[in-house]
Amino acid sequence: MHGKSESSRGCADLLPGPQSSDPQQLFAWKNALYFQARTETHGAELWKCDNASEPVLLGDLAPGIEDSAPYGFVAAGDLLFFRANDLSHGDELWASDGTPEGTRLVFDLWPGQESSSPYNMVALANRLFFTANDGAHGEELWSLDLAETSAKPQMVAELAPGTDGAEPHDLAVTGENTGIFVYKTPDGDGLMRLVVEDGTTRLTPVEGLR
Repeated sequence: MHGKSESSRGCADLLPGPQSSDPQQLFAWKNALYFQARTETHGAELWKCDNASEPVLLGDLAPGIEDSAPYGFVAAGDLLFFRANDLSHGDELWASDGTPEGTRLVFDLWPGQESSSPYNMVALANRLFFTANDGAHGEELWSLDLAETSAKPQMVAELAPGTDGAEPHDLAVTGENTGIFVYKTPDGDGLMRLVVEDGTTRLTPVEGLR
């Protein structure tokens, strides 16, 4: 026999009635649930729900019924990072400390309404690594120093010169300060080792796999 336990409950009926608020991208962090959902007055935006209070809209990032569509949540340091589109800056990197006042655009990597489209986000060695396109270098690996609140993202390396980009992806943490990822080469996909040491990120190709 299946049923609902006495302790289970819905977070909230954000869109009352038979319609769905379509919650997506559920992510647990700091004893709360963060997710994307829509209401009658807001499009798909970032919400927070815990056991102590009603759900909180962390920001109407794309004003009105438009969607900022936050997704790809990653906890790094004291912040929750994600990708969203506020209609003024395109799909860019955002961060939240779990409050409306602390939810902000990190940096407009591709200035204007174009999108840098950050993805492949991984926390490693007090940095956030991600792949993005700044409009000049194609999709390359970037990092953000989490120790500096006003730090700007820095490109780790231009692995494919020009606007084509090496498209780094599947970054996996292999140690306290090491990782490995896949990237595009003229001869096909290759593997690259990443080491963070003394504030510097070093990349070394993994040889002999092709």
